Amino acid sequence: MRRSILSLSLCLLAAATAGCNGTLVRVSESFVLDLPWDDYQRVVVRTRNGHVELLAGDTEALCVSGTKKAGGLTWDEAAENLAQLKIVAEPDETDPTTFVIELEAPASLRHKSPGASFDIRVPRACAADVETDNGHIRVRGARDSVHLRTGNGRITVEQVDGRVEAFTSNGLIHAEFITPQGRTNYKQSRVFLMREAV
Repeated sequence: MRRSILSLSLCLLAAATAGCNGTLVRVSESFVLDLPWDDYQRVVVRTRNGHVELLAGDTEALCVSGTKKAGGLTWDEAAENLAQLKIVAEPDETDPTTFVIELEAPASLRHKSPGASFDIRVPRACAADVETDNGHIRVRGARDSVHLRTGNGRITVEQVDGRVEAFTSNGLIHAEFITPQGRTNYKQSRVFLMREAV
């Protein structure tokens, strides 16, 4: 009897804790965007609770696919929260040579676990500025300046002709075939591999 009461108490505590965070249910939705490539010089990506992969080559267009997700106390609430998430993919208003891809989420959803993962393909190498607060980052084929930051996750960066700055507070950084131009900074728990191109 005591064991049953203890089990029930633990279940209620878990439910109450989840309720305090505003999520008992999580839902997700996939998206695919095929956009014209207008010889952009830089791609900027901003998201949360999701990974980012940015690869150059093997496409004539700018291809953005991924999954957005949100939580709630019920299925209906989670679906309503998910509907409020917006995937923005457009040229920067102040700099037409920069293309911006980001998750827009209302501040009211900050405790509903909003997030989005991005898989991005671009026709040619360009500069990259990628940030996520929780998820891994992979960039292959970039040039000039590459800035990568995650609060939680590994970073993999390959085939960059230029400067790389990579920051993670919890994860490995794997850097390979980076040309020795300018200054390269890596800040993280541990560098797994750093190999310069020759």
